Amino acid sequence: MYLNKSHPRCFGRFLNNESGNFSILLGVVISALLLTTGATVDYIDGTNAQQRLQNFADRALIDAVASSEDDRSELKKRIRLSLAEDIPTAEVDVQFFGPDNKNVRVSAKYQKDLLIMGAFGFEPIDVTALAEAVIPTDGFKLNLALALDTTLSMADFGRIDDLKIAATELVDTVSRSAVNPGDVKVSMVPFSEYVRIDESNRGASWLEIQPEIPLSYTVLDEDKSVNCVSSSGENSATVCQVSVYKTITEPTRWEGCMGSRKDGAHLYPEYGGKLLQGTSHSSNCHGGYNAMMPLTENFPKIKDAIDSLETIGNTYIPAGIMWAWRTLDYRLPFDEAKFSNQQETRNVLLLMTDGTNSVTLNGERADFNGIYHWNNLTADRIEDDKIEANKITLEICDSIKHAGIEIITIPHEVNDSDTLDILKSCASSESFFIPTFSGDELKEAFRNVGTNLAVKARLTR
Repeated sequence: MYLNKSHPRCFGRFLNNESGNFSILLGVVISALLLTTGATVDYIDGTNAQQRLQNFADRALIDAVASSEDDRSELKKRIRLSLAEDIPTAEVDVQFFGPDNKNVRVSAKYQKDLLIMGAFGFEPIDVTALAEAVIPTDGFKLNLALALDTTLSMADFGRIDDLKIAATELVDTVSRSAVNPGDVKVSMVPFSEYVRIDESNRGASWLEIQPEIPLSYTVLDEDKSVNCVSSSGENSATVCQVSVYKTITEPTRWEGCMGSRKDGAHLYPEYGGKLLQGTSHSSNCHGGYNAMMPLTENFPKIKDAIDSLETIGNTYIPAGIMWAWRTLDYRLPFDEAKFSNQQETRNVLLLMTDGTNSVTLNGERADFNGIYHWNNLTADRIEDDKIEANKITLEICDSIKHAGIEIITIPHEVNDSDTLDILKSCASSESFFIPTFSGDELKEAFRNVGTNLAVKARLTR
């Protein structure tokens, strides 16, 4: 067969021509992809901007109508000033209508530049929000229990400081929604592996305290041990190359620490003739643990308690939600809720945690009629503890919701899939499960919860 010697060169030129065509085609495809991606990014950004503006409008309106201010021009001024702080460029229109001008309509609009498509010559978009409410003549009623994780891991990355800011703002928001005294009450339950109640409860008919006796126990003598290394955080431990121990005998005293009841009584909140169990020794809990506060309308006191929170201990979520439930229950050990009209009052439990259950219902002593929340240090038992505690968490959550209490869960920087699944199941609805992964997101979540709790009682649109 005869081959033209020029064939390779011709073929090469053909390839070069095809390559040029391919480059053009590739450029078109890439441009299309960039435009599509840009449009998607701008759509998401625009949607988020609209939601933010709606939240700002809702909050401005709810704060104004809940302020007890009756002067319409003053209400209009408050709404505009509030929105100007959040979106300085927003155009705000406030109208009053309906019987006695009790209905308020707020419309807000501003122009937002497109992040990507703006570079391609597309014009800014209009971001709008509309909110309506009725100026209340009677206050709505809310009992809110805050179950707040204050374990050692909350000290990492400033989490506890972010929580203090978020929880304080939430209390401010819901408290401003109260028109009449007693309309809104808040309780706070800081938790780790135990919950600590006020020592003034000593002598209560529903409480049994473990005998306060001198106790001897063996501890590591780090001064005499050799090459010791200590770990920090939850399940911390000290390991030494050569360990030396010493025996210490100390008096014990009940300082408000509470264990759990036996025989299934750890699953329901009320006293019901089954004494709640205070532990005076053999647990990690002591007077340095944060004390809980029952329902109160003394909001400055609640905020002071939030501001003084310290991080300590390991994670046992059932303790937190059980004692938070007790503050919302009208039966002993706490009865603050009994003064609320149960049919008219909205009862909400907010659970915030950054951790995974690391202890469980575990540990007994002859002089203690309850159960401790001891942890196990071996790897296989730690996983067993988690599984068992997760099961208890779900059981309690289901009972709380069955009692007509709404649950909002806010996992903060939680990566454990099992824990996230449990917290999602605990929440009363999908929208009540709010994972956060930064301090700003945590504050925004609490802010939206506060607004929405008030919004549902006030907004009509």
